[in-house]
Amino acid sequence: MIPRFRVFVLVVFFASIAIADDFKTIDGKEYKNVKVKRVEPDGIVLSSKSGISKVYFTELPKEVQERFHYSPEKATAQAKEQRAQANVSATVNPPLQPSSTAAIDSQGPADLMSHAESALGRGQFAQSTELLNRIVSEHPASRQAQTVYDLRSFLRDKS
Repeated sequence: MIPRFRVFVLVVFFASIAIADDFKTIDGKEYKNVKVKRVEPDGIVLSSKSGISKVYFTELPKEVQERFHYSPEKATAQAKEQRAQANVSATVNPPLQPSSTAAIDSQGPADLMSHAESALGRGQFAQSTELLNRIVSEHPASRQAQTVYDLRSFLRDKS
């Protein structure tokens, strides 16, 4: 008898998760037939057929805030922690300055590729793109240029 009860509870629990919700922000924007993907300290992440959206609790009515246990203190603490982490990351991985890009000017395609990969790893997409374009224009017959051509072709096919 107990195993059947457990199965029933699990079925009811998972069915309630799969049911879609409707949300309306305090300024009137509606999110219809959405599922709550994740609850974060400052808002909820919703998914629908049209994509994924984050709605901040400050945009939602009080009853929705209470339903998801919104705490302004937790949201503020999370924001402070994220800013602190961003500051540490910027200190550890500073962006390349114009003086350091001048040092790259005289390097070969392998060195340019290495710098492009490093910039990409730091999230400096414009810097990485600039270096990859330099490889193609300055060293068109190099192995690295062929890699850039292959990458461009691959990305074009994915678009």
